[in-house]
Amino acid sequence: MSTLGFRAMERTEEDLARFKATFERNGLPKSRAQLAWQYRDNPTGKLYVDFAIPTADDARAAAIYSVMPVFLRLNGQVTLGTQSLDTLTDTDFRGKGLFTKMAQNVFARCQADGVACVYGFPNGSSAPGFFKKLGWARLDPVPFLVRPLRSNFFLRRLGPLKSLAAKVPSLPLGKLSRPSLPRSHEVRPITRFDASFDALWERFAQGIGVAVHRDTRYLSWRILAKPEMKYRVLGLYESGQLIAFCAFDVQDKHGGRVGYVLELLHEPGRADDAQRLLQECI
Repeated sequence: MSTLGFRAMERTEEDLARFKATFERNGLPKSRAQLAWQYRDNPTGKLYVDFAIPTADDARAAAIYSVMPVFLRLNGQVTLGTQSLDTLTDTDFRGKGLFTKMAQNVFARCQADGVACVYGFPNGSSAPGFFKKLGWARLDPVPFLVRPLRSNFFLRRLGPLKSLAAKVPSLPLGKLSRPSLPRSHEVRPITRFDASFDALWERFAQGIGVAVHRDTRYLSWRILAKPEMKYRVLGLYESGQLIAFCAFDVQDKHGGRVGYVLELLHEPGRADDAQRLLQECI
């Protein structure tokens, strides 16, 4: 610990390469484009990543602690918040308490900048450090919704019976059909976010206590600008006016093909329209 130096990441290609190399060295590769998008080119203009550097002769990162800044809507006011992500200690430097020290350094810098809170979704191995050493409040359970579409989804999770998944045809679960829309309604693909999405978000967000602020700046960065991803967005219009939109994606992950719903917003009081649009996406 006495030989290590701690410093904030700078907006340079060298530090971006250092971030990338540390994760690659430890078997967790990340693309340069992903890291630049997530941290350096974040729409908030803030950068909260710390490096532990061994010595002047050894410039690799011994450890990294990072939080991603986002604008939050807290009780109707827009303020800065951060999400804890991408925490790693190199295998050569573990057991030295770097995780706690670096997290405290980053949190102090966030606090000095007026950041309202840090939130995250720690896994089972990192959760004790957040709760016992960093004073995090537990907000379990986080709601997570799953809609199985094919029978093999269940078979692969039935322990001794999962071998049947390869032998039994994967059958659709329930009849899926496109929704019947009123004559005044139209579904359109969305390729850019404009002022109508800001207006819809402001109406939708009334009464929501805490949420990521989903204005057009955030949506354009999160959905349209994310590297190596091609999310699809559908908008539902009534007589030419936007009343709902849904962003989603389909990926080959976890041993199957999985659909992800990223966003589903609608005109207040028009949940039926949101259901129609979600049915179209499914």
